[in-house]
Amino acid sequence: MHEETQSRRLRAFGGAAVSAIFLAGMLSVSLGLVSLAKSLWPMIWGHDFAGEPFWQFIRLDGAPHKLFKLDRVWWLLFIGPGILAGLATGLSDFLEWLMRSPEQRAAARERRAKLESERVQKEQQRREEAKRLRKEKSKPMSGWRRLWIVLSIVLGIPMFAIAYDDRSRIYTTLEPNEYVQSLQGQEFWDALFEQSLHEERSTSSCLISTVRMESFGQYYSVSCEREPTDVFIEALLFALIPGLFMLVVGLTIRWIYRGFKPQTVS
Repeated sequence: MHEETQSRRLRAFGGAAVSAIFLAGMLSVSLGLVSLAKSLWPMIWGHDFAGEPFWQFIRLDGAPHKLFKLDRVWWLLFIGPGILAGLATGLSDFLEWLMRSPEQRAAARERRAKLESERVQKEQQRREEAKRLRKEKSKPMSGWRRLWIVLSIVLGIPMFAIAYDDRSRIYTTLEPNEYVQSLQGQEFWDALFEQSLHEERSTSSCLISTVRMESFGQYYSVSCEREPTDVFIEALLFALIPGLFMLVVGLTIRWIYRGFKPQTVS
């Protein structure tokens, strides 16, 4: 009888506490909507968003954490109700756990352990089934495909090295236009480099500290080292050429062969 009375009191207390938390959450949302309207109202008349940090809204001397520097609208509409919802859920679960007898708690633990074991077992079976299906669907790699992969790597690596070394430095010659010829001193060289940017797009990836310009009569040379990332991308594209070329040739030969292959009549 005493246990039943105590359980009834706990249930009443829990219901009252959860209801109070729910009302607090509703009040927070209501205040948040009012705060949002007050903050947005100045924007309608051409002013800025009239926000207020939460630590000032609750009249603290300072922000105890950077989270309190967020606007009050975020706290009242999202953070506060989220915290209260978690508190209500935790309190409800805790009171439910308190009202259980030791036998009920043990049975609940066994039930959870059984459900977890079944879940793990089903997940393991699903993984094994998926692995089996992938193994059944996957076809063994043919010798020609393996040869293509090996040759693509063997030919691609030196192709990459050659292209990287060749593309890592730019050298171009140009004749100054009338505007550049009318300049003197540093202005002449700056304008000459600007002209090279328009006539030779690759110079846009030059490392400025490595730019060298020299005169050869009426012509000038512009040389520099390029950005490593730009050179790497271009060299990688060159390295893919042998593999792509062999792929196209192989698919073409396969297509021609299938045309000569006698068709089977069913």
